[in-house]
Amino acid sequence: MSRRHPFRDWPALLAVLLIVAVAKPANAQPATAPVSAQPPAAPAPARLALKVAVGRLFAQTYELEAEYALNPRLSLTLAPRLLAGPVPEFVSSLASTAGDEAHGQALGLGGRYYLKSQPGDGNGLAGVYVGLKAEYQRLRPLYRIEMWGEDPGSDGLSYYTYRPRSFTETINRFGGVAQLGYQAQLVHPRLRIDVWVSTSYLHSRSSAGEASRYNSGIFDYAYSGFSPLLGLTLGYVVK
Repeated sequence: MSRRHPFRDWPALLAVLLIVAVAKPANAQPATAPVSAQPPAAPAPARLALKVAVGRLFAQTYELEAEYALNPRLSLTLAPRLLAGPVPEFVSSLASTAGDEAHGQALGLGGRYYLKSQPGDGNGLAGVYVGLKAEYQRLRPLYRIEMWGEDPGSDGLSYYTYRPRSFTETINRFGGVAQLGYQAQLVHPRLRIDVWVSTSYLHSRSSAGEASRYNSGIFDYAYSGFSPLLGLTLGYVVK
């Protein structure tokens, strides 16, 4: 009986080990294999923003605007406004020297259409836009003017005298506003800055009629006609 050589089967054994080594990575991954990273989910588009009209503060006017997105291009705006304080000089130089005050309320309701936004504008409620708004104002200026009136005399009777007297007139204004503006993200994804120019046509009715103290310039409270305006608002995206 011939003796078997101890190295005779090694080539076959090496071939089997080589096949196993090559096939193993194709059929199984090591437990320590890294998991591929998933890209971060895109932030949800902004739907509702609350803003303060910073520019109107110089006119003793406090306006809060809410903007709600109907879709990526179209939004609705609601802007209640309060007026309280001295009459600014740009409204009436005569009133500012006399210490006049004005109080009132206003409400604006409108819509915006956003044009194609640019990178960095923010995710929703951002970009160049055009807007239309209906507006109503009810104002009550308080001032003193020289006029005739009844005053009690020392004898108990009433007499007409001509002297400075406190007077109030009620002004109702209504009309429309057209806007062109740019709203963008400011520092934080939820912060917004909004810069705009507008032209408005407002019709005014005063309880003083043609004798209204505020009907001499385009920014007067009782002025009827077209007037331009430049504005700045700062806001926060609620959701």
